[in-house]
Amino acid sequence: MPSSRRAVGACAETTPARATPRTIAVHSEFGALKAAIVHDAGNARSFTMDEQRRLIAPQMLFAHPETGPSSRDKLIAQHRALRTLLADNGVALLAPQPQSAAAYQVFARDPAFAIGHTLFVASLRDPWRRDEIKGVAVLRSQFGDVVDLASPRAAIEGGDVMVLDGKVLVGLHHNTDEAGVQALEAARGMAEHEIVRVPHDALHLDCCVAPLPDGAALVALAKLPESSFRLLQRVFDKLIPLHADEAALHLAANLLWLDAARVVSNAAAVRTNALLRRRGFQVIELDYSEPVALWGGVRSAVCPLERSTTS
Repeated sequence: MPSSRRAVGACAETTPARATPRTIAVHSEFGALKAAIVHDAGNARSFTMDEQRRLIAPQMLFAHPETGPSSRDKLIAQHRALRTLLADNGVALLAPQPQSAAAYQVFARDPAFAIGHTLFVASLRDPWRRDEIKGVAVLRSQFGDVVDLASPRAAIEGGDVMVLDGKVLVGLHHNTDEAGVQALEAARGMAEHEIVRVPHDALHLDCCVAPLPDGAALVALAKLPESSFRLLQRVFDKLIPLHADEAALHLAANLLWLDAARVVSNAAAVRTNALLRRRGFQVIELDYSEPVALWGGVRSAVCPLERSTTS
């Protein structure tokens, strides 16, 4: 997920094509999750903190205090727990084809995202991450409506896209630019959606804004300019500040909703999880510390393809 690293990794897998197109239906963040693209993280690799310092520019390290050493084996084990949780809850898991030079392919949300009945192939900002798009290519034949946004002249990544019943929030920062948003706006089927641009200072929008099913949203104040905070006040009934340390160190905004009642969250975000429980939600905690050290949480690892329209 980090946007200033060199690519590394190895693995191989294929997914057979289907004669009948699979359903795509994503109209909100909260409908019961039925199907998703989720990688197995088999081509992840370990990073020491010294390697992180060599690979990441000092100013980026300063902006990402969650950065840390990451063990390949621990990351795969933690991600396996997420995959098992999803499967146990009836979520059909589709695997992208692993790419030998895509060590961050575990973050399946970035190279593809679904809006309505369309699967969008994203346009990844950094050249070393673009092999992840090739991993999605093997799945494209399984879907009836696929729009390819990939372009060297525009950037838009799934972590910056949130679907909220007719509105689509799109974060603007390093990994998604205005050209990328305009390409999405011009895509077929998007005329019926209101796109709301949300400038931010995080890696992706889902690292600083977490919509809730009750109409509120959790926000990382340090990553949102005042103009975006005011804009979000018009979108949500209430904005609830996240604890600053949890937002920064544990990516507490990066939540995955199984349905409107149940949410998957990083176990380290203790205050955030308590807040969610006080608001009446069932919180399923997972240790996801290894992916977080590489700048991604549970939402980053799951690309929803089908959510029910009722909770």
